[in-house]
Amino acid sequence: MTSDTYAAGTGGYKDLCEAAYGVCLGIYTATTNTWATDCAVSSVATSSRRADLTVTYTATVSAAEEDAATTALSSLTPATLNTNAAAVNTAGTITADTVPDAQIVATATVTTSAPTAAPTSTTVVGSAPASAGLSFVSIAALALAVKQLL
Repeated sequence: MTSDTYAAGTGGYKDLCEAAYGVCLGIYTATTNTWATDCAVSSVATSSRRADLTVTYTATVSAAEEDAATTALSSLTPATLNTNAAAVNTAGTITADTVPDAQIVATATVTTSAPTAAPTSTTVVGSAPASAGLSFVSIAALALAVKQLL
């Protein structure tokens, strides 16, 4: 799989990865294919080696879910992400031709900036070491290498 294939959503892989990340944060329920109110996940992949991708996740989390999502993110491991990806695929509401095999999850760092107005949602980001600036809450340096299963 290439980053272009990932971006195009070919084979359901991108949707499955985003849903699995949502399950990890506690903002997506696989069996009902539902997101918590005002919550979502998006992602971008870059090729890191011949068969690997580095996926950067951005999660928008409501104020009601912020503490739980931040806590869940602090204990995210490759095994947790892989287990949740398999669970999403098994639930059948989002399926992929292949299920990701996460190899690395870097330690997340939480940075909070004071908003100019009371936020209605929080942006939580997992990314490779260099992260773009974000509003409200940024979680940077979450690198996830996803190896394609053959």
